[in-house]
Amino acid sequence: MTKFRFAVLICSLALLGFTGCDDRRSIADDTSYVEAMNLYYSGNYDQAMTLMLRSAKDGNMEAQYHLGIIYTSAPPGVIRDYTLAVHWLSQAAERGHHGAEYNLGKAYYNGNGVQKDYTIASEWYLKAANAGMRDAQKSLAAMYRDGIGVAPDPVQAEFWEQKAAASASSK
Repeated sequence: MTKFRFAVLICSLALLGFTGCDDRRSIADDTSYVEAMNLYYSGNYDQAMTLMLRSAKDGNMEAQYHLGIIYTSAPPGVIRDYTLAVHWLSQAAERGHHGAEYNLGKAYYNGNGVQKDYTIASEWYLKAANAGMRDAQKSLAAMYRDGIGVAPDPVQAEFWEQKAAASASSK
């Protein structure tokens, strides 16, 4: 995919709200981020990480989120580092990035990069679930069903299971 088409795709997704955040500023305006994503998807992880870090440090919420995911998944040439993943996911989540909210909830639930804390996990899942993130809704339903991090509540469990089912059928 050419750089131009990739930039148009990223910008279009941002305008349509598929980026998991409410910040609608043009991602294509951040040339470091756009170039980093192009390099990342072409397999040039070293250069991609350099540009992604620059963009994240400059406050690009998408770059912060993607760094969190990259440090969690550890593609070739990147060392898995849950502490750095949590750092960058927290930066994006605090600014309202719903994907980061969900993934930060997962980090607290599993104790990856932070001390395991089901209560904090449920709080991050709730933020993402309220934004319509199906995986967060499913996770929250399970926590209410099993009483993990929250008081057991079959009504809330059913509510979130229904929301997740509705989210899945609306796509």
